[in-house]
Amino acid sequence: MKNKITFLLLLFVTVLGFTACDDDDNEPFFDPTRLAIGGPDEVAPGTNRNYTIGNITSPETYTWSVEGPAQIVGSNTGATITVAFQSVGEAVITATNGTETGRLTVEVANVAPAVTATLDTTAMGQQKALRNGESDTVFFEFDAPFRDIESFGINTEDSTAFNQGTEPFTSGTLGELSQLDNGRYYAIYTAGPGNGTPEAKFANIIATSEYGSDTVETAYVQLYRVDNIAPVVDFTYSQPTANEGTVVTVTATFSEAVMPADPADTLLFVTLSGAGTSAERDTLMATDNPLVYTFEYEVSETATNGPVQIGIEGVVDFAGNELAGVNNASDLVIDNTNPTVTGTATDAGNSASIAISSTEAGTGMYLIMRAGADAPTDADEFMAAQGVASRSVELTAGTSKTVTQALAAGNYVVYFMAMDAAGNYSGIESNNLIMN
Repeated sequence: MKNKITFLLLLFVTVLGFTACDDDDNEPFFDPTRLAIGGPDEVAPGTNRNYTIGNITSPETYTWSVEGPAQIVGSNTGATITVAFQSVGEAVITATNGTETGRLTVEVANVAPAVTATLDTTAMGQQKALRNGESDTVFFEFDAPFRDIESFGINTEDSTAFNQGTEPFTSGTLGELSQLDNGRYYAIYTAGPGNGTPEAKFANIIATSEYGSDTVETAYVQLYRVDNIAPVVDFTYSQPTANEGTVVTVTATFSEAVMPADPADTLLFVTLSGAGTSAERDTLMATDNPLVYTFEYEVSETATNGPVQIGIEGVVDFAGNELAGVNNASDLVIDNTNPTVTGTATDAGNSASIAISSTEAGTGMYLIMRAGADAPTDADEFMAAQGVASRSVELTAGTSKTVTQALAAGNYVVYFMAMDAAGNYSGIESNNLIMN
């Protein structure tokens, strides 16, 4: 019984398949007289678009026509034409040579009159800022022509994506909206006191009927940033003191982004004086942080002891405010004087008592060797020697520091050396020590 049911089902599907084939035979699967037209099927008013029937034989025999809110620009024959769309609606594009015909329906869609603003930039390509009383032009571009704007001015009430959760910055004045050309307008903004970025607010921008009469209820664009605060710079150093031949990395951190005051310059410069330098000039190198610059300063052979004075000239922020101050500009000190070390070592019973001092702040070191061993003659030998014991301690200038050193009975020589913060080494002093 089961096999009979299965056979009947297969027979039924087969009959349906033949029936479907018969229906398809009534409608040709491919019509060789139907042309395919290539091009966008949705466009905006006021735009020109190209349409084509491709690489086809005898293209000069094809004539094009357009119905609806559009017209052909230039020739209406050939494989490709240009169509100008004038207003919202539906346009039908037709191409035919009398035998083969193609049609394409194109929707000319509504365009909302959204607005964007363009602001002038500095000579370095950064967005310009304004100081109190300064003015500049703000250019506005609308996505669609408008027939009416209910109001236009500085935003004084609304919280926007630009000032979310805070009161809008309202300093300054905004002039009337004036047309520059089709779709572009401008207004003059004059900065006021304070520091912040104001916004222009548009209310109820209504597009022309050709663009669908769409309405943008409110639109906000940022105006020029107002900056009435002068920048300052802080200098820091890879080491606070240095001697001849040392390379010190100097870092300059500005409180805000800056640029050269002279538009012809593209680099920021520092000058160095004092401590044997003679008004040297160096270039500040930019880093990934736009507020941070660095330069490498190598202490010259002619450098004398004392502070290096670093100065910066011709630097302003994006609003033109000159540098207000330089912090830590003389914190790098050149020191080419070797310290003098003093040390004593005495038997304190079960251990040795070792005292060390230096004429300069830095590091004091001692090295204990058995009597009769070769004595170190310079700093390199002192640092490399393998003695019975050794240690280093931090010292302040002129102050002795005493440490306890466990030591077995025997005869020893204790060697002393000091290094100041600039890296200068003292001579090597020694003291005999007998541990009973």
